[in-house]
Amino acid sequence: SSGINAEYGMAFLCFAASYITSWRAVVIATSVHLFFVALLLISNIPESPRFLLKNKKYDEAKQVLKIMASWNKVELPEDFEITQTDEPSETERFWKLFTYSKYTCAATVAQMFIWFTAALYFFALSFNMNDVLGNPYMNLAVTGVMEVLINVCSYFFIDRIGRRWCMLVSFVLCGISVGICRFLPHQNLHTHFSLKTFWVIFGRAVGGFIYSLVYLYSAEIFATTVRSSGLGLCVFAAQISSLIAPFVIVIQGDNANLVYTTLFLFCIGAFLAAWILPETANMPLPGTIAEMDAMKHRNYSIFTEESPLIANDLLQSNKEKEQYIGD
Repeated sequence: SSGINAEYGMAFLCFAASYITSWRAVVIATSVHLFFVALLLISNIPESPRFLLKNKKYDEAKQVLKIMASWNKVELPEDFEITQTDEPSETERFWKLFTYSKYTCAATVAQMFIWFTAALYFFALSFNMNDVLGNPYMNLAVTGVMEVLINVCSYFFIDRIGRRWCMLVSFVLCGISVGICRFLPHQNLHTHFSLKTFWVIFGRAVGGFIYSLVYLYSAEIFATTVRSSGLGLCVFAAQISSLIAPFVIVIQGDNANLVYTTLFLFCIGAFLAAWILPETANMPLPGTIAEMDAMKHRNYSIFTEESPLIANDLLQSNKEKEQYIGD
Protein backbone atom coordinates (compact mmCIF):
# COMPACT_ATOMS: atom_id res chain seq x y z
CA SER A 1 0.00 0.00 0.00
CA SER A 2 2.94 2.36 0.64
CA GLY A 3 4.03 1.93 -2.97
CA ILE A 4 0.54 2.77 -4.23
CA ASN A 5 0.37 5.88 -2.06
CA ALA A 6 3.83 7.03 -3.18
CA GLU A 7 2.96 6.66 -6.86
CA TYR A 8 -0.36 8.39 -6.36
CA GLY A 9 1.62 11.29 -4.90
CA MET A 10 4.06 11.18 -7.82
CA ALA A 11 1.24 11.33 -10.37
CA PHE A 12 -0.44 14.19 -8.52
CA LEU A 13 2.87 16.07 -8.30
CA CYS A 14 3.42 15.73 -12.06
CA PHE A 15 -0.09 16.98 -12.74
CA ALA A 16 0.39 20.01 -10.48
CA ALA A 17 3.90 20.82 -11.79
CA SER A 18 2.72 20.74 -15.40
CA TYR A 19 0.21 23.55 -14.78
CA ILE A 20 1.84 25.55 -11.95
CA THR A 21 5.04 27.36 -12.84
CA SER A 22 6.07 28.54 -9.36
CA TRP A 23 7.79 25.90 -7.24
CA ARG A 24 6.43 27.55 -4.07
CA ALA A 25 2.89 27.18 -5.35
CA VAL A 26 3.59 23.54 -6.26
CA VAL A 27 4.79 22.82 -2.71
CA ILE A 28 1.69 24.46 -1.24
CA ALA A 29 -0.67 22.67 -3.65
CA THR A 30 0.83 19.25 -2.97
CA SER A 31 1.22 19.68 0.80
CA VAL A 32 -1.90 21.44 2.06
CA HIS A 33 -3.97 18.26 1.99
CA LEU A 34 -1.44 16.50 4.23
CA PHE A 35 -2.89 18.33 7.23
CA PHE A 36 -6.25 16.61 6.72
CA VAL A 37 -4.54 13.28 6.06
CA ALA A 38 -2.66 13.65 9.35
CA LEU A 39 -5.91 14.27 11.22
CA LEU A 40 -7.42 11.16 9.65
CA LEU A 41 -4.42 9.01 10.58
CA ILE A 42 -4.25 10.27 14.16
CA SER A 43 -7.90 9.47 14.77
CA ASN A 44 -7.98 6.02 13.11
CA ILE A 45 -4.56 4.35 13.46
CA PRO A 46 -4.04 2.60 16.83
CA GLU A 47 -0.82 2.66 18.83
CA SER A 48 1.80 -0.04 18.33
CA PRO A 49 1.19 -3.07 20.59
CA ARG A 50 4.96 -3.46 21.04
CA PHE A 51 5.19 0.12 22.32
CA LEU A 52 2.26 -0.41 24.68
CA LEU A 53 3.74 -3.64 26.05
CA LYS A 54 7.12 -2.01 26.53
CA ASN A 55 5.43 0.71 28.59
CA LYS A 56 3.38 -1.90 30.51
CA LYS A 57 0.02 -0.71 29.14
CA TYR A 58 -1.31 -4.25 28.88
CA ASP A 59 -5.03 -3.48 28.70
CA GLU A 60 -4.54 -1.01 25.84
CA ALA A 61 -2.29 -3.50 24.04
CA LYS A 62 -4.96 -6.18 24.39
CA GLN A 63 -7.59 -3.90 22.82
CA VAL A 64 -5.29 -3.04 19.92
CA LEU A 65 -4.58 -6.73 19.28
CA LYS A 66 -8.31 -7.42 19.18
CA ILE A 67 -8.75 -4.63 16.62
CA MET A 68 -5.92 -6.06 14.52
CA ALA A 69 -7.45 -9.52 14.73
CA SER A 70 -10.81 -8.20 13.51
CA TRP A 71 -9.07 -6.48 10.56
CA ASN A 72 -7.35 -9.75 9.64
CA LYS A 73 -10.54 -11.78 10.25
CA VAL A 74 -8.87 -13.87 12.96
CA GLU A 75 -10.74 -15.04 16.05
CA LEU A 76 -8.80 -14.76 19.29
CA PRO A 77 -9.48 -17.23 22.14
CA GLU A 78 -12.07 -16.08 24.65
CA ASP A 79 -9.56 -16.44 27.49
CA PHE A 80 -6.95 -14.44 25.62
CA GLU A 81 -4.71 -12.63 28.09
CA ILE A 82 -1.34 -10.87 27.93
CA THR A 83 1.22 -12.30 30.31
CA GLN A 84 2.88 -9.60 32.36
CA THR A 85 6.56 -10.15 33.02
CA ASP A 86 9.48 -8.08 34.18
CA GLU A 87 12.08 -10.32 32.53
CA PRO A 88 14.31 -8.45 30.06
CA SER A 89 13.71 -9.29 26.41
CA GLU A 90 16.37 -11.08 24.43
CA THR A 91 18.61 -8.72 22.49
CA GLU A 92 21.21 -9.35 19.81
CA ARG A 93 23.64 -6.87 18.31
CA PHE A 94 23.41 -6.11 14.60
CA TRP A 95 27.02 -7.10 13.90
CA LYS A 96 26.05 -10.72 14.59
CA LEU A 97 24.39 -10.60 11.18
CA PHE A 98 27.90 -10.59 9.73
CA THR A 99 29.62 -12.85 12.26
CA TYR A 100 27.07 -15.53 13.19
CA SER A 101 27.43 -17.63 10.04
CA LYS A 102 28.39 -17.37 6.41
CA TYR A 103 24.73 -17.50 5.38
CA THR A 104 23.52 -14.67 7.63
CA CYS A 105 26.43 -12.54 6.42
CA ALA A 106 25.71 -13.36 2.76
CA ALA A 107 21.97 -12.77 3.19
CA THR A 108 22.57 -9.39 4.84
CA VAL A 109 25.06 -8.23 2.20
CA ALA A 110 22.75 -9.53 -0.56
CA GLN A 111 19.82 -7.54 0.80
CA MET A 112 21.91 -4.39 1.09
CA PHE A 113 22.98 -4.82 -2.54
CA ILE A 114 19.36 -5.41 -3.63
CA TRP A 115 18.24 -2.23 -1.88
CA PHE A 116 21.17 -0.35 -3.46
CA THR A 117 20.21 -1.61 -6.92
CA ALA A 118 16.48 -0.97 -6.44
CA ALA A 119 17.11 2.65 -5.45
CA LEU A 120 19.68 3.20 -8.22
CA TYR A 121 17.33 1.76 -10.84
CA PHE A 122 14.32 3.70 -9.61
CA PHE A 123 15.97 7.11 -9.32
CA ALA A 124 18.24 6.80 -12.36
CA LEU A 125 15.30 6.09 -14.67
CA SER A 126 13.27 8.84 -12.99
CA PHE A 127 16.05 11.38 -13.58
CA ASN A 128 16.56 10.11 -17.13
CA MET A 129 12.97 10.74 -18.29
CA ASN A 130 14.19 13.54 -20.56
CA ASP A 131 15.91 10.93 -22.72
CA VAL A 132 12.60 9.66 -24.05
CA LEU A 133 10.01 11.22 -26.31
CA GLY A 134 7.07 13.15 -24.95
CA ASN A 135 6.24 15.47 -22.08
CA PRO A 136 8.41 14.47 -19.08
CA TYR A 137 5.58 15.33 -16.68
CA MET A 138 3.17 13.11 -18.58
CA ASN A 139 5.72 10.29 -18.84
CA LEU A 140 6.32 10.32 -15.08
CA ALA A 141 2.58 10.52 -14.36
CA VAL A 142 1.89 7.54 -16.65
CA THR A 143 4.68 5.67 -14.89
CA GLY A 144 3.02 6.33 -11.55
CA VAL A 145 -0.34 5.07 -12.78
CA MET A 146 1.29 1.95 -14.27
CA GLU A 147 3.11 1.26 -11.02
CA VAL A 148 -0.16 1.50 -9.10
CA LEU A 149 -1.64 -1.16 -11.39
CA ILE A 150 1.45 -3.37 -10.99
CA ASN A 151 1.30 -3.05 -7.19
CA VAL A 152 -2.39 -3.95 -7.14
CA CYS A 153 -1.80 -7.01 -9.31
CA SER A 154 1.20 -8.01 -7.20
CA TYR A 155 -1.00 -8.55 -4.13
CA PHE A 156 -2.31 -11.66 -5.87
CA PHE A 157 1.15 -13.03 -6.66
CA ILE A 158 3.33 -12.30 -3.61
CA ASP A 159 1.36 -14.69 -1.39
CA ARG A 160 0.80 -17.39 -4.02
CA ILE A 161 4.08 -17.34 -5.91
CA GLY A 162 6.18 -16.01 -3.06
CA ARG A 163 8.29 -12.96 -2.36
CA ARG A 164 11.49 -14.52 -3.66
CA TRP A 165 10.17 -15.43 -7.08
CA CYS A 166 8.38 -12.09 -7.45
CA MET A 167 11.72 -10.43 -6.75
CA LEU A 168 13.59 -12.62 -9.25
CA VAL A 169 11.04 -12.14 -12.03
CA SER A 170 10.94 -8.40 -11.42
CA PHE A 171 14.70 -8.06 -11.79
CA VAL A 172 14.52 -10.08 -15.01
CA LEU A 173 11.88 -7.69 -16.36
CA CYS A 174 13.92 -4.68 -15.28
CA GLY A 175 17.02 -6.10 -16.97
CA ILE A 176 15.08 -6.77 -20.16
CA SER A 177 13.67 -3.23 -20.17
CA VAL A 178 17.00 -1.42 -19.85
CA GLY A 179 18.69 -4.00 -22.09
CA ILE A 180 16.29 -3.21 -24.92
CA CYS A 181 16.69 0.53 -24.33
CA ARG A 182 20.45 0.08 -24.54
CA PHE A 183 20.28 -1.18 -28.12
CA LEU A 184 17.57 1.15 -29.43
CA PRO A 185 19.13 3.85 -31.65
CA HIS A 186 19.39 7.28 -30.07
CA GLN A 187 17.98 9.05 -33.11
CA ASN A 188 15.15 11.45 -33.73
CA LEU A 189 12.88 8.75 -35.11
CA HIS A 190 9.36 8.55 -33.80
CA THR A 191 9.16 4.75 -33.87
CA HIS A 192 12.38 4.21 -31.92
CA PHE A 193 11.57 6.89 -29.38
CA SER A 194 8.04 5.58 -28.89
CA LEU A 195 9.42 2.10 -28.26
CA LYS A 196 12.08 3.43 -25.90
CA THR A 197 9.46 5.48 -24.05
CA PHE A 198 7.38 2.36 -23.45
CA TRP A 199 10.29 0.29 -22.13
CA VAL A 200 11.59 3.09 -19.91
CA ILE A 201 8.14 3.67 -18.40
CA PHE A 202 7.54 -0.07 -17.97
CA GLY A 203 10.98 -0.66 -16.44
CA ARG A 204 10.62 2.24 -14.07
CA ALA A 205 7.20 0.99 -12.95
CA VAL A 206 8.56 -2.51 -12.24
CA GLY A 207 11.51 -0.93 -10.46
CA GLY A 208 9.08 0.97 -8.26
CA PHE A 209 7.36 -2.30 -7.40
CA ILE A 210 10.72 -3.79 -6.36
CA TYR A 211 11.38 -0.73 -4.23
CA SER A 212 8.08 -1.44 -2.43
CA LEU A 213 8.61 -5.20 -2.20
CA VAL A 214 12.02 -4.99 -0.50
CA TYR A 215 10.44 -3.44 2.60
CA LEU A 216 8.17 -6.45 3.08
CA TYR A 217 10.72 -9.06 2.02
CA SER A 218 13.61 -7.81 4.16
CA ALA A 219 11.38 -7.35 7.21
CA GLU A 220 10.44 -11.04 6.97
CA ILE A 221 14.03 -12.22 6.51
CA PHE A 222 15.69 -10.35 9.38
CA ALA A 223 15.18 -11.83 12.83
CA THR A 224 12.97 -9.99 15.29
CA THR A 225 15.91 -9.20 17.57
CA VAL A 226 17.80 -7.39 14.78
CA ARG A 227 14.99 -6.47 12.38
CA SER A 228 15.18 -2.71 12.90
CA SER A 229 18.97 -2.74 12.68
CA GLY A 230 18.95 -4.89 9.54
CA LEU A 231 16.40 -2.65 7.83
CA GLY A 232 18.48 0.34 8.88
CA LEU A 233 21.50 -1.10 7.07
CA CYS A 234 19.41 -1.68 3.93
CA VAL A 235 17.91 1.81 4.01
CA PHE A 236 21.42 3.23 4.43
CA ALA A 237 22.53 1.38 1.29
CA ALA A 238 19.49 2.69 -0.60
CA GLN A 239 20.14 6.27 0.48
CA ILE A 240 23.75 6.05 -0.70
CA SER A 241 22.46 4.78 -4.02
CA SER A 242 19.95 7.64 -4.33
CA LEU A 243 22.84 10.08 -3.90
CA ILE A 244 24.83 8.35 -6.64
CA ALA A 245 21.95 8.11 -9.14
CA PRO A 246 22.10 11.76 -10.38
CA PHE A 247 25.83 11.44 -11.06
CA VAL A 248 25.21 8.35 -13.20
CA ILE A 249 23.09 10.58 -15.44
CA VAL A 250 25.66 13.38 -15.45
CA ILE A 251 28.76 11.29 -16.27
CA GLN A 252 27.16 9.58 -19.26
CA GLY A 253 27.76 12.75 -21.33
CA ASP A 254 27.31 12.09 -25.03
CA ASN A 255 26.98 8.34 -24.42
CA ALA A 256 23.25 8.30 -23.73
CA ASN A 257 23.18 4.50 -23.37
CA LEU A 258 25.71 4.34 -20.51
CA VAL A 259 22.98 4.56 -17.87
CA TYR A 260 21.10 1.62 -19.41
CA THR A 261 24.26 -0.49 -19.52
CA THR A 262 25.01 0.32 -15.89
CA LEU A 263 21.50 -0.55 -14.74
CA PHE A 264 21.51 -3.77 -16.77
CA LEU A 265 24.68 -4.97 -15.03
CA PHE A 266 23.29 -4.07 -11.61
CA CYS A 267 20.09 -6.00 -12.41
CA ILE A 268 22.15 -9.10 -13.13
CA GLY A 269 23.98 -8.71 -9.82
CA ALA A 270 20.74 -8.13 -7.89
CA PHE A 271 19.18 -11.22 -9.50
CA LEU A 272 22.09 -13.34 -8.30
CA ALA A 273 21.87 -11.76 -4.85
CA ALA A 274 18.12 -12.48 -4.60
CA TRP A 275 18.71 -16.08 -5.68
CA ILE A 276 20.43 -16.96 -2.38
CA LEU A 277 17.68 -15.48 -0.22
CA PRO A 278 15.02 -17.70 1.37
CA GLU A 279 11.31 -17.72 0.70
CA THR A 280 9.22 -16.11 3.46
CA ALA A 281 5.65 -16.37 2.19
CA ASN A 282 3.37 -18.25 4.61
CA MET A 283 6.33 -19.17 6.81
CA PRO A 284 7.04 -18.42 10.49
CA LEU A 285 9.10 -15.29 10.98
CA PRO A 286 12.54 -15.79 12.56
CA GLY A 287 12.78 -14.67 16.16
CA THR A 288 16.54 -14.96 16.57
CA ILE A 289 19.58 -14.92 14.32
CA ALA A 290 19.84 -18.69 14.78
CA GLU A 291 16.39 -19.09 13.25
CA MET A 292 17.34 -16.67 10.48
CA ASP A 293 20.32 -18.89 9.71
CA ALA A 294 17.99 -21.91 9.49
CA MET A 295 16.01 -20.15 6.75
CA LYS A 296 18.68 -21.16 4.22
CA HIS A 297 16.77 -24.45 3.85
CA ARG A 298 13.72 -22.64 2.46
CA ASN A 299 15.00 -22.20 -1.11
CA TYR A 300 12.41 -24.63 -2.42
CA SER A 301 10.89 -24.61 -5.88
CA ILE A 302 7.47 -23.04 -6.36
CA PHE A 303 6.66 -25.84 -8.78
CA THR A 304 6.75 -28.59 -6.13
CA GLU A 305 3.38 -29.98 -5.17
CA GLU A 306 4.30 -30.27 -1.50
CA SER A 307 3.38 -27.26 0.58
CA PRO A 308 6.27 -25.58 2.39
CA LEU A 309 4.18 -25.55 5.57
CA ILE A 310 3.95 -29.35 5.50
CA ALA A 311 7.54 -30.07 4.51
CA ASN A 312 8.95 -30.47 8.02
CA ASP A 313 12.40 -31.21 6.71
CA LEU A 314 12.60 -27.56 5.69
CA LEU A 315 11.86 -26.38 9.23
CA GLN A 316 15.24 -26.87 10.85
CA SER A 317 14.58 -24.61 13.81
CA ASN A 318 12.87 -26.29 16.78
CA LYS A 319 11.05 -23.09 17.59
CA GLU A 320 9.61 -22.95 14.09
CA LYS A 321 8.37 -26.55 14.45
CA GLU A 322 6.71 -25.78 17.79
CA GLN A 323 5.03 -22.70 16.34
CA TYR A 324 3.78 -24.63 13.33
CA ILE A 325 2.38 -27.44 15.47
CA GLY A 326 0.74 -24.86 17.73
CA ASP A 327 -0.92 -23.17 14.76
